[in-house]
Amino acid sequence: MGVEDYLPILWYFSPSGTQTVNTVATDKFLYVGHKGRVFRLDRQKGDVQAEQGLKGYGFGDVSVAISEDRSLLLIATGGYLVSLHPMSLEIGWYKERVSNKGGPEPTSIVCGSDVVYAADSGWVYQLSAIDGAVLKKQNFGESAGRTQVNLALDKPSNRLYAGCNGYGICMDANTLETSYLTSLPGSGFNVTSVLAIGHSAVFGCKGRVFQLDTNGKVAARNDLSGYGNADTSLTFCGPDRLWACPDGYVAAMLMLVVP
Repeated sequence: MGVEDYLPILWYFSPSGTQTVNTVATDKFLYVGHKGRVFRLDRQKGDVQAEQGLKGYGFGDVSVAISEDRSLLLIATGGYLVSLHPMSLEIGWYKERVSNKGGPEPTSIVCGSDVVYAADSGWVYQLSAIDGAVLKKQNFGESAGRTQVNLALDKPSNRLYAGCNGYGICMDANTLETSYLTSLPGSGFNVTSVLAIGHSAVFGCKGRVFQLDTNGKVAARNDLSGYGNADTSLTFCGPDRLWACPDGYVAAMLMLVVP
């Protein structure tokens, strides 16, 4: 059998439009955010079981996240942070432009045990999962820039990581106090992805991958020579391995074990 005989398509779902499709999955469902709408699909068959049109929230990209206990679906779109019931997709609470000092659109959301973390153009927010009240906020606009922020949470170590504009950032997940803010060498000011791996974190930016230790020092790096200088997404795939995806490539990488 050749490589074309593998990775068969089991089903597909095609929402209208060509904007970015964002997803989050549970053991039973796949939630899809796309062009101002949210769908709940059967994970095995791909059948649409519920849809939320998000009337009045625009037609932009929709980021999706789900709480640890699966009781709350969170979406960020068009400057709004909105909670949805995970089965009916009915709207619960919502926040418009989490801070008037932030930008127009939260770009990343992650869920803690009873709080939600959202990022908005250089700002990071901690909100109550119950009613969306802003509990704490941190501004990295002056130090890292008012650009897209990507978040990752490691609950066992109580660390919240942020990748922003060529910087790797670590915060205390409870207080949002900054543990380190590190400029990633040679990355310039570009979209920065982040992957939490306990006491360490991996950041991807401009075709480069960096693993930072607990003090924010570069413990390992790979410039992925020959793989381009585009945005670099990261995916965890085991206790010591990750996939880095720069400019149309997928590179499997071995990480350091940082105590």
